[in-house]
Amino acid sequence: MPHIFLSYSSKDRPFAMRLVEDLERFYDVWIDRSDLSGGAAWEQMIETALKDCGVFMVIVSPNSNQSDWVARETILAEKIKKYRIPILLNGELPFRLLNLHYVDFQGEYEGGFRDLLEVLKQQIEPQDRAHQESSRLLGEGIRSYLADDISKANGLIGQAIVLDSQIAASVHEFWKTLRKEKTTHFAKESINKIGIQEHAKFIQEKIIRSERFSIYDWSIEINTTDAILDTIDYVQYKLHETFPVPLQIVRDRTRRFQFSTKGWGVFPIQVKIYFKDGTIGSGGFHLEFENTEHALLETSFEE
Repeated sequence: MPHIFLSYSSKDRPFAMRLVEDLERFYDVWIDRSDLSGGAAWEQMIETALKDCGVFMVIVSPNSNQSDWVARETILAEKIKKYRIPILLNGELPFRLLNLHYVDFQGEYEGGFRDLLEVLKQQIEPQDRAHQESSRLLGEGIRSYLADDISKANGLIGQAIVLDSQIAASVHEFWKTLRKEKTTHFAKESINKIGIQEHAKFIQEKIIRSERFSIYDWSIEINTTDAILDTIDYVQYKLHETFPVPLQIVRDRTRRFQFSTKGWGVFPIQVKIYFKDGTIGSGGFHLEFENTEHALLETSFEE
């Protein structure tokens, strides 16, 4: 079975080792576990491991963005056409990874790991022991739910569902089946109190296929009260289908679930908000490349 190659900065080793420990329950992972001093033998070992891998993952942080070795490994992975997954620990994606689907670990770790399993499963099938792990994850998820740690519970239950789709079609469906009574209705109560804050900065004019376009740095984020933000588990943004990665999950509550990229051409964006209680709110707005606030349009909710 092909292995996963993990590229990272040694300054992010604690997170990297936690990630590897969890991944090795389901996959073979190659990672430099020692503080080697370099040299031709070391370079050859890295190159061989990268060329033989099934998936290339890179932990993105200010540390790795300044690492020459991480840059070299990432460039080689692109050159030999490996499937690349940026793991966003903190900071910003470097330009060379900007158009890739990233997995957001800036929020709850368990939720980020659920998203990672979802992406990996499309590239490498988990090992047989994954089904045994799903039962353990269900137990941990329910215990977290009873302890009122809802984000962690959703992440753990989500991992179990990724590994064993017979449990339920979604976390939303799982909780709906499990709970006899509902004491919260976050989506119903909050979806119409949520807006989108857009930020845009002009970069340059660019000619693409004989047409001139204005290129922008732009971002969108959830604009609402801190109390409502605290009820949100994660946000899914669906961009125009022409984007290399039109669907992105964001879990970083501290930055108001901000998504940022570069692009041109105004278009509608669909926003799906997953609340901690299992309810879902959705709506849309039209990107304008302005520094302005938008109300969510045609809002709806699911219980």
